[in-house]
Amino acid sequence: MAEPADARCHTPGAITPDQLMAYVDGAAPAPVVAHVRGCPACAAAAADLAWTQLRLRHAVTRAGCPTATTLGEYELDLLPPGDRDRVARHVRTCARCDADLRLLRAFLAAPA
Repeated sequence: MAEPADARCHTPGAITPDQLMAYVDGAAPAPVVAHVRGCPACAAAAADLAWTQLRLRHAVTRAGCPTATTLGEYELDLLPPGDRDRVARHVRTCARCDADLRLLRAFLAAPA
């Protein structure tokens, strides 16, 4: 089955994968920016790369964080004392986990 016409670059080979990544990073030269903005296929590829970067950045920056389940067990006082202390120390220094815990607390406090 053939690809839809808009699924292919309108000028194949006009930009390299490195240039596409530079576009996503906001460091591409003007001709690359112009190409991506004018080419639906390359714009879609750039959007996919940006989404992948976001997911990877999130995974890497949260690698040392407790899981959502652990935060829930912490809030419900189900963790052993040592684990509870570890999570408490982490939450005091991690804005993301603190925000997650606040969101969980608001959810638990809301009427059913």
